[in-house]
Amino acid sequence: MKKTFAILALAGIALIGGTAVYGTKDDPVVTVSYLNEKLAQLKNTGSGVATGNEMKLVELKKGDRIIAAAGSELILRSGEVTAIATDLGGLSDVTQGRDIKHAENVKRDHLLFIPRSDGRGLLAKTGALVLVRGSYRLK
Repeated sequence: MKKTFAILALAGIALIGGTAVYGTKDDPVVTVSYLNEKLAQLKNTGSGVATGNEMKLVELKKGDRIIAAAGSELILRSGEVTAIATDLGGLSDVTQGRDIKHAENVKRDHLLFIPRSDGRGLLAKTGALVLVRGSYRLK
């Protein structure tokens, strides 16, 4: 009796497991390789987001522009860049307590705050490294 019950239980489990559908065309299973592929594609788009306490190191080539969203923070680590400002104002230099105007040189290791998502950012005069916290895009 115990053998018969065990055999029936195993057969039932096999039938249930054999008919289970783990993904469909409308609701596919997401695999690690798929996620890695999509993350690699995002890294190559020229935009990004550094959230929380994370600061992302972004490399700029001469002529590149980094346009940051409202609330983003930027720190120039190396190279030479100028500010990209708008008619509504410049970049807030929190380190020095002043507003950086359009085309003004940005000092290294100064914390810059972007108050609005209106096209403000940095223009690389040489190759540069910039730490970024928040949303940005490269042009």
